[in-house]
Amino acid sequence: LAHPGMFAPGAARRKLTRHHASDFADADTLFDRVARAVCESGALPRKELFEAWAVALRVHAHFPRARRFADVASGHGLLAWMLLLLDSESHLGHTRTAVCIDRRMPASAERLQAQMLR
Repeated sequence: LAHPGMFAPGAARRKLTRHHASDFADADTLFDRVARAVCESGALPRKELFEAWAVALRVHAHFPRARRFADVASGHGLLAWMLLLLDSESHLGHTRTAVCIDRRMPASAERLQAQMLR
């Protein structure tokens, strides 16, 4: 899970912006594509990107055939997006859905959605 973009000094809690997209430009892995979308949205800090990815990998590994996920206290819904994308790359022959649940959706969630749908 060690990625060069993970180690930007003092940047864990600052929001990623389009200027940070170059931190994730060396490869065209699913993670790098998601990271670039997060950067373009300007909605989330670096820390949340790596935390959500770690959780998504574990959930996907333990429940590879699960068809529906609930992302509770979802905020921007990044975990749900990641689980959907991991499923689309797994070629298991089924469609996964996700529902995001939170008390309120951050205003910037729509920016993230727009980038994830690109």
